[in-house]
Amino acid sequence: MVRWREDSTPESVIPDVSLTRSRDGSTGTATFRFEDPSILSVHDVWDNGLITGLWLHDEEGTLVTQDLDVIFKNGRPCEMTAIVVLKSASEWERFMRFMARYAEASGLEFSAR
Repeated sequence: MVRWREDSTPESVIPDVSLTRSRDGSTGTATFRFEDPSILSVHDVWDNGLITGLWLHDEEGTLVTQDLDVIFKNGRPCEMTAIVVLKSASEWERFMRFMARYAEASGLEFSAR
């Protein structure tokens, strides 16, 4: 389950997820891109600081990132990007287990580019 706050409702928009990994496998990143995420339709989201990070929650626990970016078009937020930095091979493996569960629940599939 993907949330914008630890206590918020799950994000209903399915993101495009891009992965990078170092040649030796010791580090990597996962970039989540959400087009018009549901959190942006909440009117007081900016005033009350409701977007504090991205929480990736499954049966093993929670992965969190606060590395967020918002893209605006015509003065309106339309896309959010979150980057999860994976600092070790064990963090990579943990993330991949999360993604396998999330992909199955959300209908995602892997495509190498």
